[in-house]
Amino acid sequence: GGIASFGNAIASGRVLMLGLAAGSSLLLYLITSRLSGSRSAALLAMLIYSLSPLSLLYRREVLIENIGMLWLLLSLCLITTGKSRLQTFVFAAVAMGIAILSQELMLLFLPAMIYAIWLYATEFQRKFSVLTFLYITLSIASVYVLIALLQGQLLPPGLLPGDTQPHPSLIATLIQTWKTPTPGGQFSESWKSWIQADKPL
Repeated sequence: GGIASFGNAIASGRVLMLGLAAGSSLLLYLITSRLSGSRSAALLAMLIYSLSPLSLLYRREVLIENIGMLWLLLSLCLITTGKSRLQTFVFAAVAMGIAILSQELMLLFLPAMIYAIWLYATEFQRKFSVLTFLYITLSIASVYVLIALLQGQLLPPGLLPGDTQPHPSLIATLIQTWKTPTPGGQFSESWKSWIQADKPL
């Protein structure tokens, strides 16, 4: 039935989000189990992540953040459970690159992932592992820029000779995103709704 397998595109997307949520919960269990050494702590973390009212609200919606989060958690899981093998660091870098392609804000987690590589790599291969992780991650994430370049949508219209037609621009969009002021009460409103919906957590 394709994209309408479950009635319509939104319903099918929500079923996909359910699968991603289950995968994310399992990955969080594995990560917490490895970091804490306690299955009870891992189970508690998974339950909090899965049953939090905010989590129940947002993880069922068809959001690209849910897709990016699965890839981010997969990358962290490979780093923490990979027993310092270079091969698992390579797979972790691929997962991190896909996370950035899914949602460019995942780029903000890159320093934390590099720190995790530094912690979990053996001392003699630490620098090589970090450089390999960075190179592969940024190579995959640069596909975003490459596609914009190939479609002539990297630079704002009018910068190149003969480029007079209006078209979307990656650089112009990024500049506009950074220049757009955040609404004054956005954080306070989010905090208020979080406290009301999820007081215990």
